[in-house]
Amino acid sequence: MATPRNLSREEIAIIKARIIRGDKYQDIASDYRLNQGRITDLKYGRIYPKIPPADLSESNNKLKSLEFDTPTNDQSTLALSKKRTK
Repeated sequence: MATPRNLSREEIAIIKARIIRGDKYQDIASDYRLNQGRITDLKYGRIYPKIPPADLSESNNKLKSLEFDTPTNDQSTLALSKKRTK
């Protein structure tokens, strides 16, 4: 599991912006391999209080590159059906 020390200032700013936007702590934590408690620490300024939240309109492209691809239900069903036919 990563620690906030392993994150860049930019990543911390994006995490703060995602908190403000209302993303679930669980989703943010899993994207950055952090404990949800560290997300709470960032929210309340217990760690890195001087780093402001990112402007998501500018960092939207960066967010997309950091988010992980998750299969849609169609892809999951297709993968399961292929396994069953083998």
